[in-house]
Amino acid sequence: MSVSVSSEFRPNAQETSGVSHSINRRFIALFRGWDLYERAHGGLSIVDFDLSPAEAPTAFESREEVLAALLDMEECLRGSAGYAPFLHSRIGGSIAYVRALLDQPIPFEEYIQATLGVAATYIPDAEVDAARDEADRWLEHFHLRYRREDRDRFEREFLIHDKSAIMSGIVDNKDVWLSRLGSLSIPVPPELNLKVSFTSVDAQWANWITGTRNGFELAINLHPRKKYQRGSPLSLCLHEICGHAVQMAIWKERIESGEIDQACGVTTVHSPETFSAEGLGQTVHLLFARKFPLPPELWLRKAQQYYELLVMQNAHVMIYQGERIEQVLNYADERLPLSQRGNIETDLRDRISDPLARTYQLSYSIAERTIRRLIAPMNDAQIFEFFSRIYQVPMTPVQLIAFGEQILNNI
Repeated sequence: MSVSVSSEFRPNAQETSGVSHSINRRFIALFRGWDLYERAHGGLSIVDFDLSPAEAPTAFESREEVLAALLDMEECLRGSAGYAPFLHSRIGGSIAYVRALLDQPIPFEEYIQATLGVAATYIPDAEVDAARDEADRWLEHFHLRYRREDRDRFEREFLIHDKSAIMSGIVDNKDVWLSRLGSLSIPVPPELNLKVSFTSVDAQWANWITGTRNGFELAINLHPRKKYQRGSPLSLCLHEICGHAVQMAIWKERIESGEIDQACGVTTVHSPETFSAEGLGQTVHLLFARKFPLPPELWLRKAQQYYELLVMQNAHVMIYQGERIEQVLNYADERLPLSQRGNIETDLRDRISDPLARTYQLSYSIAERTIRRLIAPMNDAQIFEFFSRIYQVPMTPVQLIAFGEQILNNI
């Protein structure tokens, strides 16, 4: 993996804010106003985390007005330093996303590059097979195999149906894992102010965390479409709490101290910042594993999920390369014998019909695969340095990859 290091990123230099106060204010007002417009007109929320100081939202009467404001902000950011490249990538992703909402045609490759910051490619079959072998090895630990004949037993022995058990598995030991995270050179804030609730939404996500300067809220999705297995609660604790919540709490503190531009704190899930956020959530267990033992159920869940994500990435790419959905569904169904065909089809159709899912569903696999490949040759000290920066510094995908390569090259 090779990514050239552009002049926008020098990881050994101290970040300096090059975005003016007036642009920060306009940026925050723009995204808050767009969020209000979408929610008032039956759309999805635009703002994921809102960690920035108070600023009145811009009033919009149409998505066309939002697009015009985004294009103007894109121009205003040209030539700025500091976190301007990160903010510029958010604007670029937002322009592509709102155009998709307006049903303006955008080629798949162009849309993914704008909203995720990297290309979506078909993963070689040999690599997908290797991921399956890893999942199979962990299944064998429990005397199971990755085959259709074992699905009933897998669901009977591994799926959790008691919602209190799901809740407790995610949150009861969070303080232990947060303490352990702090021992790994991550500046975990002393108080996350986290609230947890249940919901039932027909969507791809099992958990969704949002937050403001006042705290965070984790929603646990109990819709029948979602299945929780024995390793899922700890996996989600590490992903949502030790990953997303801690990262955003650190950003909030750094915004308050003036180390990060205020505009960085109004986040979205349709722009390239998702790459860093989901990449962290998907791989934080690999950071913990450098020092702490992880249970077999967690390793099974992560290996199985990674394999499934790679298969679905290929299916996703096949769809947008023009393959008929029946052929793509057969491809995925054949390779995912422990999954229900109906759930696979629902996932695929979401990727076709939903402009958000068109990118967001790819962020997990692409970011996890990228980070896995970056840290594979690193020693412990390099891995701690790499993850510490992901937690503390807003980065585009190009910046994140460049930093990982520079660590390895001792630049």
